[in-house]
Amino acid sequence: MTREEFLSAISKKGNFVFPLDWYAEYFCDASDAEIGQIMRAICEYCLTGDLQRFDDRGLNVICKAMSIGIWKTTEAYIERCEQNRESGRKGGRAKAENQRQNDNPDDSDTWREEMQRLRIEKGGTF
Repeated sequence: MTREEFLSAISKKGNFVFPLDWYAEYFCDASDAEIGQIMRAICEYCLTGDLQRFDDRGLNVICKAMSIGIWKTTEAYIERCEQNRESGRKGGRAKAENQRQNDNPDDSDTWREEMQRLRIEKGGTF
């Protein structure tokens, strides 16, 4: 994925994924001020693609790790969009929904017959 593809995808989505385990991994020992600096840097990264450098090495490590996670989830998002587009070209969900409806035995006589057969086998209780 190129930088332009990354920025375009983030722009289209209008958000980025922030897994809750990042809070425990990256923020548990950080002060409120440091968390603010990190979040501002991450938001700026998502808007511009540029990762801010800090004087504090620890903040740089956290921002780099988070930016890699955001890059990976955005990459997965782009792949999913491409898969969905391809499915749409092939007829997509409409066929899948029809197939599910056909597989759903709730309204079929065959299903009712099978339930009746099972009741008889179980001695009338089911």
